[in-house]
Amino acid sequence: TLGLGESSNIGRSDPVCTETVVKQAAFELQSRLDRKNNIVFYNVTEHDSNLKDDCVRKDIEFIDNLCTDLGVEVQKDDVKNLKCIGKKGQKKTINNTETVIPRILIATLTEEAKAKIMRNAYKLSSSERYKKIGIKHDMSKEERLKEAKLKKSAKEKQ
Repeated sequence: TLGLGESSNIGRSDPVCTETVVKQAAFELQSRLDRKNNIVFYNVTEHDSNLKDDCVRKDIEFIDNLCTDLGVEVQKDDVKNLKCIGKKGQKKTINNTETVIPRILIATLTEEAKAKIMRNAYKLSSSERYKKIGIKHDMSKEERLKEAKLKKSAKEKQ
């Protein structure tokens, strides 16, 4: 037992607080905050133009049309930033057929616009025009790996 003047090490961390753990946690938190208003669109049709301005304009037009089909009103200034991930025109061979892999489109929106789109995303499955389009929250690499593990374990349990 401990007396009144004695101290205990119970509940205290090692005095050598690892800076890397703290930095990694801060980086992860900042990454989540940066991605908070991002939506990832999969299977978006590639544009023929190689000019960045044309592609951005067409991507904004795509998001506007998609939102109209979802019944969501999104203004031009609700889209803060757009970027495509991946190499344009990258091809993949499936069953001896070469197909172009569409790049991933990441859109940074206002908080309200993102919430409206995500609430109505289920309507895409009934839309003929956007049936193949996938929508997800933007996640960090660690979050994607964690989600993949959870899906795998859920699949095994089924």
